[in-house]
Amino acid sequence: GTALYWAIHLGFFSGARLGEISQLYLDDIKQVDDVWCIHIQRKREDQKLKTPSSERFIPLHKTILSLGFLVYCKNLKKLGEKRLFPTLSYLPKSGYNRNLSYLFNNVLLKELGLKNEKVKKDFHSLRHTFIDLCMKAQIEETFVQAIVGHRQSNITYGRYGKGYPPDVLRDKLDNVNFGFMKWQKINKFIECF
Repeated sequence: GTALYWAIHLGFFSGARLGEISQLYLDDIKQVDDVWCIHIQRKREDQKLKTPSSERFIPLHKTILSLGFLVYCKNLKKLGEKRLFPTLSYLPKSGYNRNLSYLFNNVLLKELGLKNEKVKKDFHSLRHTFIDLCMKAQIEETFVQAIVGHRQSNITYGRYGKGYPPDVLRDKLDNVNFGFMKWQKINKFIECF
């Protein structure tokens, strides 16, 4: 239900991996220099990073904020919850993402006709779409790498760079056009969960 709704939105508007999103704690949602971000990190035993460069702050896109994500977080805190998705169960091999992965891949995509024997879509497709949209918006690769947690490909930024501040990344994200028809269809469907 709610976990799937927010996980899809976070994945679509940030390019984050499902495993990164599903393991978030409420204290991973924070303001950095007046920019609301999700902090992808390994702070607890039940949090994993794919690579060291995967640790990062990702600015929350204005669409996520306008949909009430911070209200959702605030309400969870009022209930005494610690995790962003408290209904998800942890499994040592797959973390918290097993149920979300199943719902997205085997229910939602099939229902929408976006997955069959010829079309191999899954949650990771949101990450590919995000990167494609950044490319279409002509966002420089180093900014996209910083947002999606890829290692900087050159020695200057990769070895010596400290990363971009969240306000710079937010400004880059604001140039990406996320409004396309398939997303509207998916959005209407997941609201039914």
